[in-house]
Amino acid sequence: MAPSPRVTCLDARAIGSQLADELHLSFMALGFYLPMRGAAPIAGRAFVDVDPIGHDTAFRLVEALGPPPLRTASSGDRVGRAADAARSLRRSLFAAGLALPRLRAEGPRVELGAASPSWAESLAGVIDSGSKEAVR
Repeated sequence: MAPSPRVTCLDARAIGSQLADELHLSFMALGFYLPMRGAAPIAGRAFVDVDPIGHDTAFRLVEALGPPPLRTASSGDRVGRAADAARSLRRSLFAAGLALPRLRAEGPRVELGAASPSWAESLAGVIDSGSKEAVR
């Protein structure tokens, strides 16, 4: 006898609540307070609702979890290589505490966008410190 949809829905809600509790505790162990709860099931599947996360918390969370690994395009795929280069540059800038909001791959090229003078000075400082490390 197949379970009734009502039982499946209750099970999915219970699973979602349990997962939300476990996920919440896992983030707390990393030093993050992220309120979450089991969400209403959809098509008998469990879901978790997470409260909105502020940009400062999201930034720290990305640092703590680390960025996803880069996938690289083939050498003949110029558009794919530009996308990979933009991701790699964004990741390196992030690691240095910098961000270029308009950085993106545009066809086979990487567009950097405009930067303020203070941002350009910060980038110059990062490059200078890196080149001094390379000389050592």
